[in-house]
Amino acid sequence: MDGFEIVSTQFGWDSCVYVLLNNRNPGGGRGKIIPVDPKKTYTCKVLIIKENVIETVVMEGQQFNYHYVQPLRNQLLLVGTTSTYYGKDKYDLNAKVCDYNGSTIREFLLGDGIQSAAMAGTSQSVSRVLSPGMSMAINDMRTKRHILPIVMQ
Repeated sequence: MDGFEIVSTQFGWDSCVYVLLNNRNPGGGRGKIIPVDPKKTYTCKVLIIKENVIETVVMEGQQFNYHYVQPLRNQLLLVGTTSTYYGKDKYDLNAKVCDYNGSTIREFLLGDGIQSAAMAGTSQSVSRVLSPGMSMAINDMRTKRHILPIVMQ
């Protein structure tokens, strides 16, 4: 994949392997996070590997830094590890649902300090959060609500 770097590789609930690549590394290396720059765009690619078949989904014109990808039923969930709060009703939307043509279906706030993301079937996402007091949250993708925050003291 000339000019693209692997951001993450994850298994999906559907037994496929999902590889997230982009032409700008959003991780910054050694745990550093590159801030979102709305003036710059980049291209994401998702390789979906099942047995000996590789399908490619291309998403051009991306502005947010995505770090994880997980399958929904016929869509993809992209997740960024951080979200910045800028003020009342102004914050980064660090989750995006795309179709297999690379078109955005919706964007929303999943949370800040996400350490990992996974889908538990076709409609529930599980995200591990790096903040003290909250270890994991389960979100219902159909109703767009948190259904089970697991609090650690």
